[in-house]
Amino acid sequence: MAELLVLGAGTGGLMAALAVARAGHRVTVIEKDAAPPESAAEALAWARPGTPQALLPHAFMGGARRLLCERAPDVLDALLAAGALDFDLASSLPGGARLAADAELRVLFCRRPLLESTLWRLVAREPRVRLISGTGAEGLVVAGGRVAGLRVEGQALGADLVVDAAGRRSPVPRWLAEAGFALPAERVEECGLVYYARYYAVRNGAAPPTPRWLWGPRAELSCALAMVHLADRGIHSMTLALATHERDLRAIRDPDVFERVAGALPAFAPWVDARTVTPVTPVLAMGGLQDVLRPFAEGGRLLAPGLVPLGDSLCHTNAAFGWGMAMGFTQAWALADAVASHRGFDDVAADYHARVWPEAADRWGVAAEQDLLRLRLWRGEPVGIGELPHATLLRELAPAAATDAEVFRAVFRFQTLLEPAAAIFANADRLRERCRLAPPLPVAPPPPSREALLAAMRGG
Repeated sequence: MAELLVLGAGTGGLMAALAVARAGHRVTVIEKDAAPPESAAEALAWARPGTPQALLPHAFMGGARRLLCERAPDVLDALLAAGALDFDLASSLPGGARLAADAELRVLFCRRPLLESTLWRLVAREPRVRLISGTGAEGLVVAGGRVAGLRVEGQALGADLVVDAAGRRSPVPRWLAEAGFALPAERVEECGLVYYARYYAVRNGAAPPTPRWLWGPRAELSCALAMVHLADRGIHSMTLALATHERDLRAIRDPDVFERVAGALPAFAPWVDARTVTPVTPVLAMGGLQDVLRPFAEGGRLLAPGLVPLGDSLCHTNAAFGWGMAMGFTQAWALADAVASHRGFDDVAADYHARVWPEAADRWGVAAEQDLLRLRLWRGEPVGIGELPHATLLRELAPAAATDAEVFRAVFRFQTLLEPAAAIFANADRLRERCRLAPPLPVAPPPPSREALLAAMRGG
């Protein structure tokens, strides 16, 4: 029986603990934030200082939902019992005719505090898991050139393998450098967005807005993204993600300004209309976002033997893609399978790397390309032919996904992680031909200009 230490009890760390424990091994999870409240209602306001994005909108993509159905159906059942919305993406399938595989085209909507507190309670019941909350690790234990544990409250906790699930602000890269491990540079690109979001509840007796396209309206403006996300228990959120260089627009942090701007967007106005919905949170903000990939092996050699990163500690991308939690869950089960397949923990780490690195690197590359292309277009900068091929293809496919079933399936199996990132690009020629033949979308009015947004902010 192996002993693992998991640093961080976010969604990825908790799922790793559950998966590895159910494979027959002991796991200790170290979490610096307090444990969640017992009641689901209190958990919705659970403060997570170590996870500043916890209150922002989240979605749980189809690839991870499929994994839960196969590997941990009790987790899916518990989330549904807590009020998560199991949304059928295929209800928007052009033409209406379904294939058997379309049953996988689902997205689970659940506010992260509710999801994370539900998962925490399930993990706490696992007999091989010990959860230590309210105290953080202070550094690594290093012995014989490998990571051998964590220092917690002045004591050394030993482990066969340490799992860094501490997220995008993990201290582990700094600790490794201080311990003398030579790591390659992180691959970093700016997302170029600052997020502002607010949650709403439908008033008693009012008819809720109806998503006409996928899970809610989404639009790219001249300097911002606008998005509606469904959530649990009849709640939804409105998000305005501004280009970081648009400082004049940041007054939307003010609730009244936010309401005026959102209400000035025709497709989004029903979702914030005070006659039918009421806000249940202030305007929540998150900035400083980057697409980051952290290598942990090179040329087949582990760079810090005894340690593996998981979730956002390995790869994090723009939150608008919704990939973070699903990738963390997938990596958690990959780790459990690697632990079950090997006795030597260098072999475990190498196997885990082979299972998760290609997809993490591909997703990071696609995310970084999409963010860079959007920023260049917003700034009016030229984009050379073939310069950003993956992002350009996805932009070409998006309109046809509304009218062509084959393009729809390809786009949303990619987007919801039901297929590897590489699959959609391997089929690029076929999909472009489908786009050429797809019925055109109705001509839509142009999105509001920057000047129109500024006027809405002023109440004009």
